[in-house]
Amino acid sequence: MQSDRLQKLIYKLMFPMIFLLPFWLTFGRALLGSAGWVGLIMLFTVAPLLLIILVLFTWLVKGRREVQATKMVSKKDAQLLTVLYSSFIVFGLFVVDGGDTSDSVGSVVTMAFGKSLEPLSNMLAGISFLVACICVLLGFILFISERVESRKSAKI
Repeated sequence: MQSDRLQKLIYKLMFPMIFLLPFWLTFGRALLGSAGWVGLIMLFTVAPLLLIILVLFTWLVKGRREVQATKMVSKKDAQLLTVLYSSFIVFGLFVVDGGDTSDSVGSVVTMAFGKSLEPLSNMLAGISFLVACICVLLGFILFISERVESRKSAKI
């Protein structure tokens, strides 16, 4: 029962997340006080790449017949996308930004709770980015293989 709700929620969130996650990594963090060179670098590197990845994931998942029929993603899709979305949100909170002055250096978390959390913030940003990268690789494998299986079963 709880799984069905998550599967339907992720189905509904897939399209908005295409825009929300890149926005969060570039401008959303700045709205919470962490604005610097990293945000600018993400605007031209990570955000466009993430946008493309999320468009491909949405196309691969929502293009499957069973997903279109039920209006919910599979359990594996929901789990993987939940971890992916969460890891990019966590990354945005903890990635330490740099600027021209010492006042503009910090993450959203260090700006809110103090510079003493900077080493922890760096570590958590690194871990969450690594988790996100692993999710992207696993996502391509999972979503492509499920799409192929869906097409095979439709032909039979």
